[in-house]
Amino acid sequence: MKNGVSTITFAALIQAALTGTPKYNNQRFGLAVLAYARRMCRARAPDLPDHLIEDVAQEAIANLFASGPSALSMTPPMKLLRHAMLAAIRKVRADHAPPGQRTRRYREEPRDRVAAEDAARIPNTATIEAATVRQGEHAAIDVNDFPCPAAERAIMEAEQRITIDRALAKLPPNIAQALRLVRLEERPMSEVAALAGISRFVLHRRIEQHCAVFRMAA
Repeated sequence: MKNGVSTITFAALIQAALTGTPKYNNQRFGLAVLAYARRMCRARAPDLPDHLIEDVAQEAIANLFASGPSALSMTPPMKLLRHAMLAAIRKVRADHAPPGQRTRRYREEPRDRVAAEDAARIPNTATIEAATVRQGEHAAIDVNDFPCPAAERAIMEAEQRITIDRALAKLPPNIAQALRLVRLEERPMSEVAALAGISRFVLHRRIEQHCAVFRMAA
């Protein structure tokens, strides 16, 4: 006590409220929590209406008492109240939020995003125009006329494979098989050489001798 005025700290007031010793002033404790709720709401929930701050304070007190005196052995009083206050803000915000509305604000408005691999699938003006079917004053888009990148890649790969097979057919069978294993199936040179019964250096030399045809096809 100083100059006849009690100087009990807020932390001591919280501890007294939870433990009951020493006897605490209920009104003083409530006013202190309400003042703390105002500060927390300004910092953490500035969009929360002022008339809900008292609800936040009451909810925080309920959360605090629900934690019980045993919580003080693990958490300092002010930190305990802070956790109780943040939980109270979330609950009050959720209780008063309109249906379907987020109970937490975005830090910034979310932006519409397109995955990089899907960017090529967005039709441009020329593609849309080419797929537009007109009948008199009416117009409609035939989505079946839109190009399909996956289908185009599959066709290209099939055509390339046919070209490679034709090129390999012109080579000696053992060289064609070695090229197929090494270049297409990416098998190790040493493994292919062992299958052919020759050294990897001999295999490499033979492949290089006939590789021009393969490179032109690939």
